[in-house]
Amino acid sequence: MTVAGALRWAQEQLAQTAGGDASTDARLFVCAAMKTERNRILLRLGETLRDEQEAALRDMVCRRNARIPAQHIVGNAQFLGNTFLCDERALIPRFDTEILAQEAVRRIRVEGLRDALDLCTGSGCIAVTIAQAGISTTAVDCSGAALALAGENARRLGVQVRFFQGDLFGALPPGSVFDMIVSNPPYIPSADIDGLDPEVRDHEPRIALDGGGDGLLFYRRIAREGAAFLRPGGRMMLEMGEGQSPDVRALFAEHYREIEVIQDLRGIDRVITAIRRR
Repeated sequence: MTVAGALRWAQEQLAQTAGGDASTDARLFVCAAMKTERNRILLRLGETLRDEQEAALRDMVCRRNARIPAQHIVGNAQFLGNTFLCDERALIPRFDTEILAQEAVRRIRVEGLRDALDLCTGSGCIAVTIAQAGISTTAVDCSGAALALAGENARRLGVQVRFFQGDLFGALPPGSVFDMIVSNPPYIPSADIDGLDPEVRDHEPRIALDGGGDGLLFYRRIAREGAAFLRPGGRMMLEMGEGQSPDVRALFAEHYREIEVIQDLRGIDRVITAIRRR
């Protein structure tokens, strides 16, 4: 099987499971089987896969068709140009969250912020991205397994992040205050989780998905408790689920000013940002 043939075969095999992502997953698996960079695979289309490479590819396709996420199969995910280790300990880094991380870095640079807190850090993709902007970064998660993964990612990518395990702000040392708080909290209503795609429902931690009865549990807590951990004029930034923008905006109106909503490429309200009232 040539590389070109392997790409065609894998895409055909994945068409029903992966749908519009079949081509992306096929290229991901062929590159993983051949241990080559994704941007180099098109230069090797005429090469023939070795027996062990073809066997590895067939195994990955089989596992993907069993509804295992592609990122778990290859063990990593791309996020803003960095490769993050990825497994069932935390949510897979996703493009929607890149919008939050990019905007946080932009605000850090424009506003000259000095330090930031990432709540519900998971894989650490947001915390690591912020730390790469050159500011002091703290990250919190209730899951020790997720924190272990986040720590591995921080070390591999060469940044310093202070990690604390616990329940949101309760994990922090007394007197902790920050210029910025960011978070991609759990926001899926509890009753909706069983109806999610198997890749999410069966392979990503429920604790990182479940936002309570209406999906707003963590937004209420962060809005109510967060102002005490921001310096006057400090900035709060959170990812939101589709359709949650009006409710989340209302929750932050009492303690925050200059509330803004940032949309994703589909025109969906994806990030909310606000300033602590003085």
